[in-house]
Amino acid sequence: MPSNPSPGEVKDLFKKLNSAKCVRNQKETKVDFKYVICMQVHNRSEYLVKSIESIEQQTNKSILNEILFVVSHNIYNHAVFKAVENIKKFKVIQIGFEYSLQIYNNTFPGKDPNDCPAGMSEASAQRVGCGRRSASTTTTKHHWWWKV
Repeated sequence: MPSNPSPGEVKDLFKKLNSAKCVRNQKETKVDFKYVICMQVHNRSEYLVKSIESIEQQTNKSILNEILFVVSHNIYNHAVFKAVENIKKFKVIQIGFEYSLQIYNNTFPGKDPNDCPAGMSEASAQRVGCGRRSASTTTTKHHWWWKV
């Protein structure tokens, strides 16, 4: 994947991740887990790495075999994908939100031409006829509900 992929390339990657349903680091064909940890990631790879390290440092090492770590990508970020590739001690699956701002940057659910400028009052918005919403907040909420 190029370092600055096009929206179409990101959408294709996310579709591939979602349809593959590939669980890495499992020994058998049957995916067996007791605990699910789901993390919605964006571009802060250092937070993801700290979370991974925290899981790996469990004092009861047998728990690592019972974890399925679900990484739900909001955007494509090379450092984040690399951090996930480096997970070796527990099962991990990656999914990608196919309606992210990186893919839909100029249309809903991203910034829509009918959106009001940030900070516009409700009265002004009604007068102008634009929608009052934050594209980033909308996308974050949609991503959460999509993965649930």
